[in-house]
Amino acid sequence: MLFDINRYSEQELYNISNLVSAIFFLDQEMSEGELVRRLRKIIYILKKISPEQFTVFKQWLKKIVKPRLKKDLQKEIDDVLDKSNQEEVDVMVHNLEKTLDNIEKKATERGMQKGIQKGIEKGREEGKIEVARNFLKMGLTVEQVAAGTGLTIEEVRRLKSDIVM
Repeated sequence: MLFDINRYSEQELYNISNLVSAIFFLDQEMSEGELVRRLRKIIYILKKISPEQFTVFKQWLKKIVKPRLKKDLQKEIDDVLDKSNQEEVDVMVHNLEKTLDNIEKKATERGMQKGIQKGIEKGREEGKIEVARNFLKMGLTVEQVAAGTGLTIEEVRRLKSDIVM
């Protein structure tokens, strides 16, 4: 028997309130933030299922949900799930949320660093171009300008053709 899990609304799955509906609830396409929100929403279901079902649920998270997450997040998710038990479902969800937040912050910081680095590189390149223009206006040869700025001869030729002397 096949089920189209996307056919069920979030509310319908939530109202069923069993392990299968919880899995269907989490098996839909969603962002990492939405995953945490939904985990928070089903905490009460996870608290009332049997310990065996909770173990199955954790294994399902590891095998099905974890591979959808970013690589740097997967190891940390394993650690959180390995350390969690049914009595501490709240803690497990909180730790998953914290892990996701930390990874997101690190990614944002890396993105900002890359942006800053690109900005610095672009500024240096623009500086070279400005110096090259000045050298060309002073009458230096294309070869001299290329040697003095680190630009290629072709780049200097393009600059020279753009300059009206």
